[in-house]
Amino acid sequence: MNRSSHGRSQQRLLFAYLVNASLVLCHEIDSAYWQEWRLFHLPGGSSGFVAMHLVVVPIILVGLVMVARGSAQSRWWSIPIGVAGAGGCIAHLTFLARGDESFSTPFSVALIVAFGLSSVTLTIIALKTRPPVSEEKAPS
Repeated sequence: MNRSSHGRSQQRLLFAYLVNASLVLCHEIDSAYWQEWRLFHLPGGSSGFVAMHLVVVPIILVGLVMVARGSAQSRWWSIPIGVAGAGGCIAHLTFLARGDESFSTPFSVALIVAFGLSSVTLTIIALKTRPPVSEEKAPS
């Protein structure tokens, strides 16, 4: 892969990561309204939920920095975020299909579907993105 195609690939990854992170974080704000800790039986109530985000938010932001810098590890920060987002989307849609009233407003559903689609897109782009030739390991 030449440098210009790597640059375009990295820009796509950055855009996909930024869109996905924004949608996931907006969903997390919506989650506080819906008291998601009750839906998933998370310990600690609202305080535990906020405390969990003291770990989750920095992980997402560090990943964004790694992708923005064009780090060779940027895809390895993107794939888990994408897979986790897709899993979260499936879990929420399953609850909705079973008749749970949480996240049932049109905006909440649209946000769940949007972060699910952006998560799958991010994962696909990350899997297709390769580090620059100078950062790849030389064959033994």
